[in-house]
Amino acid sequence: MAEILGLPPGVLATFALCLGHPAARPSARPRLHPQLCVHRERYDEPSALAAARYQQADLRMPDDGPVSAQEAADWQAQLAKGAARARRLASVTVASG
Repeated sequence: MAEILGLPPGVLATFALCLGHPAARPSARPRLHPQLCVHRERYDEPSALAAARYQQADLRMPDDGPVSAQEAADWQAQLAKGAARARRLASVTVASG
C-alpha cells in the first residue's frame, strides 16, 4: 500500500470510520485546513511539510471560526499524546512483525 500511495519511509496511511452516536456531545476541536492534511491519490510531501509547520492562524474551528491560543495549546497537547500512542503501536507492530 505504501508503494501505491508513494509514502516515504516512516509515514503510515491511516483512516477512521465512526459508527453510532456519542453518549455526550463532544466539544468542537480545532482542525487544520484540509489542503494541509488531506492527500488525494498520492502522498503530497509539500503539503505534509506545510502541515507540520502550521501556525495558530492555520487552525479553524468546525464552524470556520478562529482558534484561541488556549484552544491551540490544548490541540497541540492532544496531537502529542496521539503521536506518542502511534509510535508505541508502531514499535509493537514492528517487534511482533
